[in-house]
Amino acid sequence: MTGVTITGNIQKGKSLANVSRPKSFAEFKYVGIGVMKDDRLIGWLDENESKAFNYITNNIRSTVGIIDCPRSDGKFNVEVIESKVKIVPSVRSGEPYALVKTSIEANVSEIGCNVDLTKEAELLKLQAAASDRLKEILFESIAKVQRQYGADIFGFGEAFHRKYPSQWHRWRTEWDQHFKTMQVEVSMDYKLRKIGKIINPFDNVNKE
Repeated sequence: MTGVTITGNIQKGKSLANVSRPKSFAEFKYVGIGVMKDDRLIGWLDENESKAFNYITNNIRSTVGIIDCPRSDGKFNVEVIESKVKIVPSVRSGEPYALVKTSIEANVSEIGCNVDLTKEAELLKLQAAASDRLKEILFESIAKVQRQYGADIFGFGEAFHRKYPSQWHRWRTEWDQHFKTMQVEVSMDYKLRKIGKIINPFDNVNKE
C-alpha cells in the first residue's frame, strides 16, 4: 500500500488560491509503502526499503539510483534498464534458506566522480560500487522486515510452497516465525554501461 502525506501549510492549502500559485501552500507527497499483516497496517518502508521491495517482487521497469563515487568525492547516477530477481529456496538442516538471485543492467546517466570512463578499469570501479550499494539495500531491507515486522511481504513463502509443497505444509501455520529467523543471501550480477557522450566529468575535460 502506497503512503501519501501532505507537506506545507494544510490550512492555506485548502483555499482556492492554492491552485493558482506557482508554488502551492501544500502538496501531496509519497512517503513509502505500508507493511500489511493480517489486513492490518503494522509499519512503513522508507524510500530505499520500498525500492528493495519493488526489486525483489520484480516491479522495477526503470529506475534511477544515486551512488557515492568510489575513492573520490561526488556521486554518480545510474539508470536501471532491466532488473530480474529470482528467489531460490532451499532447506538447510531442516530450516528454510533463501538466495535472492539478482540480475541488473544499467547505464551511467550522470557522473560527478573524478574518473576517466575511457578506461575500462574505471568503469568497473563504478560498476562494483553500484552493485555493492544495491546489494546492501536489498539485504538490509529484508533483514529489517524480518526483524521488525515478521511479515513475508516479499513472497519467500510462495517460493517454498512451489518447490517444497510437503515441507511447506508443515511450516505454513508458523511461517512468520520461520521467516523471522530464515537465513537470506543476496547475489548480484550487475552490468553497468556508459551511454551517449558521457565519457569524463566536466572538470576533467577542462583540465585536458
